[in-house]
Amino acid sequence: MDGIKEIQEKIVKDAESKATKIIEEANKEANQLLAQNEEKLKRQSALMEEKAAQEADNYYKRLLSMAELKLRQDNLKQKQDLVDAAFQKASEKLNGLDQNEYFAVLEKMLKKTVSDGNEEVILGEKFQKEAVSFIENYNKNNNTSLKVVDSDRKFDGGFILKNGLIEMNSDFSALLRDLKEEDTLKLVEILFEN
Repeated sequence: MDGIKEIQEKIVKDAESKATKIIEEANKEANQLLAQNEEKLKRQSALMEEKAAQEADNYYKRLLSMAELKLRQDNLKQKQDLVDAAFQKASEKLNGLDQNEYFAVLEKMLKKTVSDGNEEVILGEKFQKEAVSFIENYNKNNNTSLKVVDSDRKFDGGFILKNGLIEMNSDFSALLRDLKEEDTLKLVEILFEN
């Protein structure tokens, strides 16, 4: 029976030894898995922090870009308002001319626009009655035969010159509008040189 007891003890010792080895191996594998998972977590955490920092930087850049755009838009609006005010003041000045100044301006404009001297003239409403005699005097002084014609078109100052189907619109508001369209950029450059 001693032999059986010895065999049993040897089997128990072998089993305990194997169990201890299995437990040690399991603990070793568990520690390796924990270390690997911990390393994975650290890498993922670092990636998430990097991504969050990059998103924050992109967000800041977008905010900065939007603020710069808004500033440029506001600046452009202020410049446009100043240009509009300048053209409004020019319009008021033209419409505020007294009779002598008005006809002096019309004479200069006619000298630049009359081509053959036989055109029809549609006059603006300003000083319209006096303008008819002004055109008669202009014809005498400049050897032309301009003819004043009635029209249902309404405009304050200036004139429209007709030669057949061709019209040259020289009413003040049209001239200022054309000038504004053509020369706004030049005016902005002159007024707001940096």
